[in-house]
Amino acid sequence: MKKIDVGQMLTLLANFGVIVGLLLLVYELNQAREFAKIEFLSSNRLAFQEIERDMMNPDIAAVWVKAAVDPDSMSNSEVRVMDAFLINIYNHWQQQWVLEQEGFLKSGESQAVLMTDVPFYFGSTFAQVWWEALKSTHDQPGTLEFDALIDKALADTDPSANRQYIERIQQRVRERVSGGKE
Repeated sequence: MKKIDVGQMLTLLANFGVIVGLLLLVYELNQAREFAKIEFLSSNRLAFQEIERDMMNPDIAAVWVKAAVDPDSMSNSEVRVMDAFLINIYNHWQQQWVLEQEGFLKSGESQAVLMTDVPFYFGSTFAQVWWEALKSTHDQPGTLEFDALIDKALADTDPSANRQYIERIQQRVRERVSGGKE
């Protein structure tokens, strides 16, 4: 029977300790990734809530309605308000797309959001003209790929969709108030 000397035993224990340490490191990295994912998703949701909260401001809401109903009469200040609103929406969508590319969201999740959100937020002539102007400044491959997803979502969007949405709600309210449809 072969005797294991103290040096070999210490080497064996040290190697075992290294393996256990590496396993713990992998575990901690996975946990850190999960915490980062939760943080990114939380900040993304909060950013979108902030955008929607901004729309509750009567002045901003009035500009959004004007962009949908009568974009020709918008002042430079109103154009700037809509520019800020739309760029925030764009940045929110792009952040979601980046999170998906990094594996924080399921594959196809950001595109599903775009397919529902883009027709609403870009459902006006103003927003579609704004989008064409913004898109013309993009030249990075990742940005172009993302822009193509927006174009796909926008392909069948009527530029009067927001105006029609507003008019539909107003019509239904008038019908209910005047005793029309229930």
